[in-house]
Amino acid sequence: DPQRAAQHYSIHTWPEVAGVTLDVYVCNFSGDNSARAQALFAEVIANFAPARLEKKEVARGHLHPVSGA
Repeated sequence: DPQRAAQHYSIHTWPEVAGVTLDVYVCNFSGDNSARAQALFAEVIANFAPARLEKKEVARGHLHPVSGA
């Protein structure tokens, strides 16, 4: 699936403190795939059903066409 090929995520768990961190990355080179990242995040969060949630979204790598390219 080409849409999934341009995204990945990592889940780290700390059972001793009932903690989980989730990182979701998507490639926005050919278009804005932020909605896909947000949907994947929501799906994983729904499966974990945390009692408390802290969320931080970081937009990275805004590519702009190079003139003359």
